[in-house]
Amino acid sequence: MEVKWGQLFLLGYKGLTPSADFLKLIQKYEIGGIIFFSRNITSPKQLSESIGKLKTYFKIPPFLTLDQEGGKISRITKSFPLFPANKYYADRKDKKGLRKAYQTTAKELFKLGINFNLAPVVDVLEDEKCFIGKRSFGKDISLVCELSKIAILSMQKEIQEQTITQP
Repeated sequence: MEVKWGQLFLLGYKGLTPSADFLKLIQKYEIGGIIFFSRNITSPKQLSESIGKLKTYFKIPPFLTLDQEGGKISRITKSFPLFPANKYYADRKDKKGLRKAYQTTAKELFKLGINFNLAPVVDVLEDEKCFIGKRSFGKDISLVCELSKIAILSMQKEIQEQTITQP
């Protein structure tokens, strides 16, 4: 199979509807996927409909991605389960809550057609004032590793279960 350079790229677009030029670009260069931002989303239903239309422009299944990390970094904010940022779970060492948050998020994203959540942030926080802030699980490397693993495995498990149960 020939690999196209465009497959290495995720592109975003302005507004709720991609332009005709954007759609031509996806097809011409066989772009690897789309990253969605808040500016592209009014509701889960609208996002799902947009994804359905956009998928028709791809020859191979695309990565359909966004940041649904919890806390302030949540691209879908209406009619969607929202959870605290990673630091909340780390401060409480709440593994059960973390697992539930990431499983629920993965399940709901999968229903919409999102197949790649850009979460969790696995940075080890060195400075509380840096832009990563509450997105990180904190300063303790061991805890960051442990909670990151729980979050990632929780999402993977949920997606595997959703894939098996879909007709």
